[in-house]
Amino acid sequence: MTACMKEVANEATRFVSIRYEKPVTEEMFNTRQSLWAASVGKSGKAMQSLPSLPPITEAFYANVKRVHIRTCLWKHALDAGLSDLNPRD
Repeated sequence: MTACMKEVANEATRFVSIRYEKPVTEEMFNTRQSLWAASVGKSGKAMQSLPSLPPITEAFYANVKRVHIRTCLWKHALDAGLSDLNPRD
């Protein structure tokens, strides 16, 4: 809950990169590009559909923020004093 969003996004990017078995990078764009290049570069294999690729960096970051606040709220739902997390931030 106290981690900055940059740290949260980096860990999420790392997780997704490992999930797709691609090198860990700072940007989701690099993971997406690596995955797409690997699928197109193989001869005789059809190009991967775009929806099956990880999201672009901006969409990924928005998803990470949404999941982070939801997780914080669930994790502390039974606490007496709920944190002052602002969904707009």
